[in-house]
Amino acid sequence: MPEIVSGRSAGAVRPCVRFDGPFEPLSDEVRDASLDEIVEGMPPGDPWLFAYGSLMWDRAVLRFREREAALLRGYRREFCVWTVLARGSPEMPGLSLGLEPGGSCRGIAFRIARHEARAALDPVWRREMHTGCYEPRWTVARLRRRTVNALTFVARRGHVQHAAGLAPEAVAFHIARARGSRGSCRDYLADTLSSLEASGARDRRLERLLARVDARLTVEDYGRVSRRFREGTRGHDVSQNYAALLGAIEAEPPYSILDLGCGPGRDLVWFRSRGHEAVGLDGAPEFVEMARAHSGCEVLHQDFLALDLPPGRFDGVFANASLFHVPSRELPRVLGELHAALKTGGVLFCSNPRGNDEEGLHGNRYNCFHDLETWRGYLTAANFAELDHYYRPPGRPRREQPWLATVWRKD
Repeated sequence: MPEIVSGRSAGAVRPCVRFDGPFEPLSDEVRDASLDEIVEGMPPGDPWLFAYGSLMWDRAVLRFREREAALLRGYRREFCVWTVLARGSPEMPGLSLGLEPGGSCRGIAFRIARHEARAALDPVWRREMHTGCYEPRWTVARLRRRTVNALTFVARRGHVQHAAGLAPEAVAFHIARARGSRGSCRDYLADTLSSLEASGARDRRLERLLARVDARLTVEDYGRVSRRFREGTRGHDVSQNYAALLGAIEAEPPYSILDLGCGPGRDLVWFRSRGHEAVGLDGAPEFVEMARAHSGCEVLHQDFLALDLPPGRFDGVFANASLFHVPSRELPRVLGELHAALKTGGVLFCSNPRGNDEEGLHGNRYNCFHDLETWRGYLTAANFAELDHYYRPPGRPRREQPWLATVWRKD
C-alpha cells in the first residue's frame, strides 16, 4: 500500500492516496484579467492554440478556423498536474498533462480568427485556468511548411497542483486508479495517444506509460481473484503443453525451465516433480507468494514489461497463457529479452487465446488475440525458428479450439 499523504505533495516520488489541496478556483475577475493580458499581447496575425492533451480531441470549448499537426520545441509533455475533479478525486487524485521545460512536444495547432480571439478563448480559459495551475504562454510552433505564433499552457511550477518529480511507477499508479467527473485517467492517456496517432504523430514515452498502466491493471485484477483463480485452474490438463516443451529441448536433462507467468505454481510443481530446475516469474505478488509456498521453487516477482533475466540461463521457457497480456508494441522487446535468456538452442513454448489481432483492455485485463500468421511474424522477427504449432483443446473442431500453442527454438 502506498504511503498516505495529505495536502501538498508536489515533488513526491511515491504515490499519494489523498490530496486535499488547499487550492481554490480563480475568481472570474482574476481569470478574465489573465485572458485580457494574453489577448493584448497577441503577436501579429491570426493566433494559434497549441494543444497537447484533451484539447486535441475534446474541442467543444474551442471555436477555430483550421487545424494542423504541430511541433513545439523547448517543452515536453508530462503528467505533472494533480486533478481531483475531472480525472480524479481527493481520495485518489489523478494526473493531468502539462508542459515542462526541455525537449519537444508534438500536438495539434488550431487557428483562431484574430477578431474572434477573446470570445473564442474565453471558454478555453474557464476550463484550463480553473485554478491557475497552468501558465498561458505565447510560443512558436512548427507546422508542416511554416512556423506560427501559438498560445499554449505550461505547468505552473510552485502551484499546489504541480506534481513534478513523480517516479514512473507512481505516475502509473495514479493513472491506473484515478477517475473523476470526466472519466478515468487511463482513458485520458489512451485518448491522447489516439489523437496523436490520428494526426500522424507518436509519443513513445506515453505509449510505454500506457503499457505500464495496463500491466498494472492486469496484475491487480489477477491479485483480486488469485484464490479463485488457483482453485479454478488447479485441475486443468496441460500435459500436451508440457510434452511439447520438453520434447523439443535437445540438451541433456534435467532442464532449467522458466515458467513465465507461473500464477499459483501448478506447473512449477509438475516440472520439479520430474526432476527439472524450475524457476517461476509473475507480476502479481499474490501469485508469487502462492507459488513459492506451493512449489518450493525460486519465484521471481517481475513485470513482463520490465524483465531482468540472466543471459543464456534457461533450456526452456514455458509461457502458458501469459504472453497474450503483452501489448503488441512491447512484444518485440519482450521476445528479445526471452531470446537472450535462453541458452543456444533453447526452446520457447507459448500458448495464447487466438483471434483476429484484436487488442485492448477487456474488463481490467489487457489482452491481445493474435492469429497464427501475426504471431509467427513476431517470433521470427525475434530470431526464433518455428518447430510446431497446434490448437487446443485437442480432439475438437477448430471452431471449438480457442487456444493456439506454438513451439520455437532460439536460432
